[in-house]
Amino acid sequence: MAGSSGLIHGLSASAPGGGIHQGVAALATTATPTPLPTPTTVPTPTPVPTPPPFSACSTVSSANLSVPVLEYHFVRTVNGAQDPLGWSLSTTPANFAEEMALLAYDHVHVMTMSEFTSDLAAHQQPTCKSVVLTFDDGLLSMATAVAPLLYQYGFPATSFVISSFIGTAGYMSAWQILWIKSLGMTIGDHTVHHLALAKLPAAQADSEIVNAQQTIAALIQQPVVDFCYPIGSYDAQVEAQIQAAGFQEAFAEGNGATENWGNRFALSRHEVLGSWSIATWAAVVGIAPPPPGWTPPPPPYPAPPPMGS
Repeated sequence: MAGSSGLIHGLSASAPGGGIHQGVAALATTATPTPLPTPTTVPTPTPVPTPPPFSACSTVSSANLSVPVLEYHFVRTVNGAQDPLGWSLSTTPANFAEEMALLAYDHVHVMTMSEFTSDLAAHQQPTCKSVVLTFDDGLLSMATAVAPLLYQYGFPATSFVISSFIGTAGYMSAWQILWIKSLGMTIGDHTVHHLALAKLPAAQADSEIVNAQQTIAALIQQPVVDFCYPIGSYDAQVEAQIQAAGFQEAFAEGNGATENWGNRFALSRHEVLGSWSIATWAAVVGIAPPPPGWTPPPPPYPAPPPMGS
């Protein structure tokens, strides 16, 4: 099985002439793919120390992989009366902290995306209770509220980024994306403009997929192999385009937790909603709710250094 969920890797400084100099390619704004310009310089994040690895677990042979994949959007406090949709897509910071504390308390193995994909390909099932954490859209709260807390638990997660939203209001900047990557987060593709791919002409859908993949890869300086369909929209043609682009897997919607290699381009996730109680969330993960009178213990590791410039 691939490495344990707590292996947190900082960005190396192996590029000639010093630290990593990375850039965001021009963000696609048309349906026709265009050549990427020379990347612009992006500051190198402050190196972060590596916390001890979180618990690993063994695997057994299995035709299917049964691991819940959680889909988060915002981690924030929002007024539900003023913004019902935003509220439904939001988990409060306090609830999120309790959820992560409960994962640690129950010794749940938080898998990296590469670990999940490797087990799927190898027809392996973890023997311990496991979960995968994903966060959609590249929202600002990923850098301000999510990644720093996950770092304190040694938990990995995947952030699916909309490339044309990088650096816009409410979304992570290029530098913040590099910083959360240095904290152990995987960066995936959520297209250029977050459009329903199955409703687009084939050429435009391909542009949405591939231009975002190229932009994000230019930024993080490594291949982008994880994909998430906007609005869960896909069909057979879009699946074929995802496979042709070299992605290892793609996530749609739905609440199934049993997957196999044959449906790796139509994987499902559990969307975490603002209406969920901690008991509902625990039931989806497959663990007991907190015991009566339970006070979440603090994270086991120190907070990461603040983002530098």
